[in-house]
Amino acid sequence: MDKTRIIQQGEIVKFSVDIKDFDMMDEEFTLELIYGYRRHVMEIPKSKMIPGFDDKWYFTIDTADMAGRVTARMKWYVPDDDIVGGLREKVDEQYLCVVVTAPCPQFLTCPACTEDHDVTYERTEQSDVADDYQVLCDSQKHKFITTDDEYILVLRQPINA
Repeated sequence: MDKTRIIQQGEIVKFSVDIKDFDMMDEEFTLELIYGYRRHVMEIPKSKMIPGFDDKWYFTIDTADMAGRVTARMKWYVPDDDIVGGLREKVDEQYLCVVVTAPCPQFLTCPACTEDHDVTYERTEQSDVADDYQVLCDSQKHKFITTDDEYILVLRQPINA
């Protein structure tokens, strides 16, 4: 996950989504966003998304009631004659963003996201809060990664308290 995925709580954010080797226009899919300590689930069905001219689909999220990491779970169905009903469900789960509640937390961690996924998300508009952070690096520009495989992000400017 990159720093453009840091979102200030209360923002309405817009993402595009694309599923590799899948006709999103003609086939069914649904997106679930999982967030919070109690793992609340917000379902965003295909009917609530807007198709773009670039073959991607667009959705918005109101983050007023969200905090912390947000995980995206995409479910889609592919033809499979070996399955009763002829469709096999595929699932892709990955971190989508981090919703911050404090205006400028000094440090954040976000997943390094080193694995490949069939589903790609891209934030289409960026808030100013993301520009305030950079990934913590050593003198040779190697990014620090925690034992949980997360990058450490640090606030660029000191906090004026």
